[in-house]
Amino acid sequence: MINPATVRLLTALRHKLHQQAELSGAEIQTQKLIRKFLEQHCPSASITPIAETGLLVAFPNLNESSIQHPAPHKNPVQALDAAPHGSAKSGPALLFRADIDALPIQDRIASAYQSLNNGVGHKCGHDGHTVILCGLAMHLQAHPPEAARVFLLFQPAEETGEGAKRVWATLSQDQQHFDYVFALHNIPGVALGHILCKAGPITSAVISMIVKLEGRRAHAAEPWHAINPSSAIGPMLAAARSLEEHNGKRDDFAVITPIHLWVGSPDYGISPADAELHFTLRCRTSQVLAQKVQAFCSQIDQIANQEKLRVHYHQLQAFESCVNEESAVALVCEAARSLALPYTEMEHSFSWGEDFGLYTQHYKAALFGIGAGESLPQLHEDTYDFPDALIAPAVEMFQALLKHTAASHV
Repeated sequence: MINPATVRLLTALRHKLHQQAELSGAEIQTQKLIRKFLEQHCPSASITPIAETGLLVAFPNLNESSIQHPAPHKNPVQALDAAPHGSAKSGPALLFRADIDALPIQDRIASAYQSLNNGVGHKCGHDGHTVILCGLAMHLQAHPPEAARVFLLFQPAEETGEGAKRVWATLSQDQQHFDYVFALHNIPGVALGHILCKAGPITSAVISMIVKLEGRRAHAAEPWHAINPSSAIGPMLAAARSLEEHNGKRDDFAVITPIHLWVGSPDYGISPADAELHFTLRCRTSQVLAQKVQAFCSQIDQIANQEKLRVHYHQLQAFESCVNEESAVALVCEAARSLALPYTEMEHSFSWGEDFGLYTQHYKAALFGIGAGESLPQLHEDTYDFPDALIAPAVEMFQALLKHTAASHV
């Protein structure tokens, strides 16, 4: 069981992180808070910035106990790779990842640690994910693994899909191999501590799309001289709805969500020429997503042609489907059962995206859900707040996963 004093330390850290919520790619104070905490409580850790505002943290095992902090410019992965491993067999290289960024959502919790940054809030629980990984760091400080080589990744910019790409650019350049990579996500609406996992796709493939329409401007008194894109918006929204399949059990599951749109400007003498429609498209797999994107663009092109509009597309914030590897999922299941935590093998994947999917393309990896409580507001609601009661069982879950994964390689 995790020490109550440790839980209090982690809870205080979460409240500080929540107050200093920062957007993707701008996690400057967040990075400083994490680093200060680790330097104070985990002196054996080697800490290096990664992806600009993230941190990669390496812990020596008992065979590497002579390793000290590397020079500030040195990658801790390379430092431990170059270290003497003694006569014992080298253990597996394990990576545990937490996301650290917040969302552009006003924080409306009634708490003393409410976000101080206007319009920015930890509405997805990444503050909680961060302290869970800090709890694993404290465990590694007190109980170095015998042979496993453990790395902790505090990853920025998950919400935009850019963080994993930046981290992977560094890891691939360094030719770093991990035997297993793990991450978790809190799940509101599910009993506290209940573990959810499955082999294969567990999160959706997602892409955002901007559709730009160009017509012809004219005087508002003579709209017959204009090509006004407003007449195309309704059919385009209807086209999006026609391609949806909300049944999560179907392989062709698809959600196309209108996010933002505008037409012209509030100048009442002008019939506008320009419009933009923003969507997110999400499907069970990347293959189905590609098919839906093609079908959607085909319908948009047809409508634009009928309305004599020019159309331009811009795709951004792509998330690959997170595809869990079977043996990694078996280790998650084993860890949960060793703690007597309820475990459910999911029938179908979550509808939201996660940039952890990029890691699953290159390593044996698993993302699992952990229940945050049945009465909690949903993710991305302005009143959502990560429950402090979840810190201890989640840290213990990571500890058990570390133990069982290391043991599986002995």
